[in-house]
Amino acid sequence: MAKKKIAIFGAGGHGKVLLDILLESGAAVAGFLDDDPKKAGAVVCGLKVLGGFAFLEGKTSSLSLALGIGDNKIRRKIYEKATAAGVEVVSAVHPRAFVSRLATVGRGAAIMAGAVVNACAMIGEGAVVNTGATVDHDCRLERFCQLWPGAHLAGTVRVGEASYIGTGASVIPNITIGKDVVVGAGAAVVSDIADCTVVVGVPARPVRKDAS
Repeated sequence: MAKKKIAIFGAGGHGKVLLDILLESGAAVAGFLDDDPKKAGAVVCGLKVLGGFAFLEGKTSSLSLALGIGDNKIRRKIYEKATAAGVEVVSAVHPRAFVSRLATVGRGAAIMAGAVVNACAMIGEGAVVNTGATVDHDCRLERFCQLWPGAHLAGTVRVGEASYIGTGASVIPNITIGKDVVVGAGAAVVSDIADCTVVVGVPARPVRKDAS
């Protein structure tokens, strides 16, 4: 059976990074998908925007899907829609990231160049470890959360579903971060964070609560 080609959902900046990861990994990429009608037929990094999600209809045997969406909640929505439609969702791990053989990486996850994922860490479905971010031993990144570039988690940190850890932020060991949390750029997290909280600063302090 011929190997499936991969379509990347999302023809923006995050999708471009996914394209680079897949090409560096030797994958065959069919093109981009995007539900923005203004992007239909556009050429991005030499590949065509083939259409929206509906393009996948009837092609589940020949195409799989990579998640090129930076927004956590939209990425989750596309993942769930694809899964319900029987579309295979693949992960994308840059060959110049370090991922321990003792770590686990869920479907639809993305690990960018220069990232480090250490022993016994768990990267959940659709989670993103961005450029140069580090995840130390025994950390748990729940589904669809995201570490922005240069964020660093010490050992045994748990990050809840759909949370963001901002660029250059750091988290000390044994911290639990709830779901739908935003940790601001450069923040230093030294205590647990409740669900739906935005924190900033050194040390990180709450500035508001958001609805989930």
